Amino acid sequence: MIIGGLLVHLKDRAAEYDYNEYDYSKVDSVFRSAGDTVKGDNLKDKKVDYEEELLDFSEKEILSESLETDNKLVNINTADFNLLLTLPGIGEKTAEKIIELRKRKNGFKSLDELLEVRGIGKAKLDKLKKFLIIE
Repeated sequence: MIIGGLLVHLKDRAAEYDYNEYDYSKVDSVFRSAGDTVKGDNLKDKKVDYEEELLDFSEKEILSESLETDNKLVNINTADFNLLLTLPGIGEKTAEKIIELRKRKNGFKSLDELLEVRGIGKAKLDKLKKFLIIE
């Protein structure tokens, strides 16, 4: 009985309030028209660049960029371990493998022989070719 009385009381109180729905169409039309007045641009045509970019300030990256800008070519048959590390995409393990393969072959005859090094594929070799020479 108490619960029933409470429900009737709440129902009567709720009827006292006038709940109106807000009409957003006026606000939307003002927003749409504002887009047309900004130097002839329409807001629908705006594009946002949302691609994330990873900035790498490691010493290896800086060295490879300086190598690229100085246009210094690396002789793959005489380059030491540290010089190989300055090449883009070449880490310590790959540099060791390049030196090991170079010793086994008594020097490289062609840059394409670098494809035999595990970790260097066609794409990486294409990226490296602009930094390498064979003498």
